[in-house]
Amino acid sequence: GDDERVLMVEARGGRLAVVDTELFVTSREQWVAWMGDREPPYRQETFYREARRATGYLMDGDEPLGGEWNYDEKNRQFPGADYEAPDPPEFEPDDLTRRTREWVDETFAGDYDTEPPGVGWADPEPFRWPVTREAALEALADFCEHRLVEFGPYQDAMLSGEPAMNHALLSGAMNLGLVHPREVIERAVDAAKADPDVPLSSLEGFVRQVLGWREFMRHVYRESMPELTGANQLGHHERLPECYWTGDTDMACMADAVEGVRKRGYAHHIERLMVLSNFALLYGVDPAELNEWFHATYVDAYHWVTTPNVVEMGSFGAGVFATKPYAASANYIDEMSDHCEGCRFDPDATTGADACPFNTLYWEFLDRNADELQSNHRMGLVYAHLDERGGRTVTPAGTAVRTGP
Repeated sequence: GDDERVLMVEARGGRLAVVDTELFVTSREQWVAWMGDREPPYRQETFYREARRATGYLMDGDEPLGGEWNYDEKNRQFPGADYEAPDPPEFEPDDLTRRTREWVDETFAGDYDTEPPGVGWADPEPFRWPVTREAALEALADFCEHRLVEFGPYQDAMLSGEPAMNHALLSGAMNLGLVHPREVIERAVDAAKADPDVPLSSLEGFVRQVLGWREFMRHVYRESMPELTGANQLGHHERLPECYWTGDTDMACMADAVEGVRKRGYAHHIERLMVLSNFALLYGVDPAELNEWFHATYVDAYHWVTTPNVVEMGSFGAGVFATKPYAASANYIDEMSDHCEGCRFDPDATTGADACPFNTLYWEFLDRNADELQSNHRMGLVYAHLDERGGRTVTPAGTAVRTGP
């Protein structure tokens, strides 16, 4: 903790002043007041409601605006394969950005499997991310004007050729301090007030991501470190499949998500959770190795960002706030994307050469972890289905993964 760091420096004749970061809306003191007497698992919904009350965002007096705290049920729609999202703004790299990229290419010239590791695994497009405050504010204004209106209903949807969908693409800018989360929220609130076409469900969904989830992750990280880094309550120790670096896989959803990472250092939150993390969870990848991959590959990655999202949310590493693993078969991807339509694997098949690996691995995952998970009240229904199948009726995980043609 901070006190230990101060004592360590003072013991060596130095002085250390620890100041709190200014890149967040909520404080350590507020976390203690709202959550301090609670034992894990921490509830994000509890934190989010307290943050809404404290800031006044989307509040009508003491009650939530519109009468509901959460509009998730309205925000799980698929727009159809022909949907075209508005293009996000692109920014021309300045001289510092170009020189930095040249330095990175020269200094880290290796690949993912060399020592030291390098950036040879990537296949980058021209760099178009905002790197100045002026550009970040322009990106925020563009989101509020063009994509906020449909952000909510389609925030969980995945479409080939639409890497951004209606997402704000501001996490990197916020993490760098180019734009403050408070002004991001307030600009979105003002835009919704000015545009009657913006539904409350879209606005609330966006505020939830910034005020609810981002702030919650920061505090969970503080509370759970350093133990969370190595958390692995399911005992997963498989190596990360090579396709995470190369994109060489016949699984259309995986190929599309990895392509986005290799080209732009980005895939949106559902691709991260329900494709990339989900597959690693089902396959049994060591959470620390998966976390290292996310930390190395994303433009918005900081250790405080990736560790709770990947080790806890994606890998069910500790039970700090996740109350069950986010494990899913191909059904979810088939419902929320267009990937399965053109994929060589059958999203309805569990066994056989053409069975979707997500299906095969899903049932094997449940069987493999039955001792740890079947008593979880949130897992009762899926384990009842597994019992109906007679327990282990699928092939081991290692035979289900296809990472090449």
